[in-house]
Amino acid sequence: METTSQKATYSIALRIFHWLNATTILFILLTVFTRKEWLEKFKIRDIILDFANRNDLIISTEQAYQLAKLIRNEIWNFHYTLGIFLAILFLYRLILLLTNDGRRVFKEGFSVFRKSKSSKSGIKFMYIVFYIALLISIVTGLMMYFNDFFGITKETKNALEALHVGIVTIVIYFVPLHLIGVVLAELGNEKGIVSKMINGGKENKTQ
Repeated sequence: METTSQKATYSIALRIFHWLNATTILFILLTVFTRKEWLEKFKIRDIILDFANRNDLIISTEQAYQLAKLIRNEIWNFHYTLGIFLAILFLYRLILLLTNDGRRVFKEGFSVFRKSKSSKSGIKFMYIVFYIALLISIVTGLMMYFNDFFGITKETKNALEALHVGIVTIVIYFVPLHLIGVVLAELGNEKGIVSKMINGGKENKTQ
């Protein structure tokens, strides 16, 4: 007698977290790139001054600079919103540790610290570093955003900002490495990684 059963590698809760987390991080990095490149304050200031000169408008360099800051503040407000949402997602991931599937994935990640010659140890270690960096970036970001509530001084805020920017650099490097790793895995011996994160990686078992 044959019976068929299905076992999900990733629960729907973990899959929801993965895709929301990935999308949020990508949008956060997009706001950083936009603010630093396309909406760089001195670049916008010069555009405003050039427009004013060509249209015989009177505006000082300082006024153009302040206007440039107001324009790019809109994208930074979106950055703050995404950061708070990312913090909620991180808390959601911690709650998932209460589930069997959530604990299993977590334990698999930390198995890198056991004595093992597995080729996946380096990958697991990279993910651990990523999540630690993500946690630090979230904490420092929230502390800067709610600096009045925490009574943070300007000097401390500047130090937090420097740490925040440095840690975010780790996240920036992780994203392409992750994508390259997924592509290599799909082309190698671990086909179906992307589909597993979509459908749960259900496998048919015949008895």
